[in-house]
Amino acid sequence: MAAKSSLLRALPAVILLHALSVVHSQHFRGGTLQWKKVEGNRVAFLFSATFKRIYGGFSGTGEQGYPGRGDQVTLSGQEPILFYPGISATERGRAIVLTVTSVDIEQDTFQGFWTAEIEFPGPSSMGMPWRSRVAGHLIYLSVSA
Repeated sequence: MAAKSSLLRALPAVILLHALSVVHSQHFRGGTLQWKKVEGNRVAFLFSATFKRIYGGFSGTGEQGYPGRGDQVTLSGQEPILFYPGISATERGRAIVLTVTSVDIEQDTFQGFWTAEIEFPGPSSMGMPWRSRVAGHLIYLSVSA
């Protein structure tokens, strides 16, 4: 019963930034990973985040070729930021394409969101909650559903 009630409320994201290199982590400013039950074993995820615009991996229709409002930005690079539903230990990460919702030229940042719906094979993983995550170079956000 507790597992079912936990599916009905969104859990705050656990943000764990690895402090391996301050320089390399400067493009990621912060973010959240949230979920909500849709129907049956189907769960909707929402990842929202803020990044520095000047990071070399991002381009778009904004000023000087940086991401602009409405652009679709793929979080790629040497170590791309990927979404792992947590269904299988051997699953491959799924690409995240943010829709840019705002740009702050003064702070040199952009903010965006990404959504996905995942059908899980059951209400739990052998009695334990599913552990979905967003992970990549110096970023790790995790939720239990």
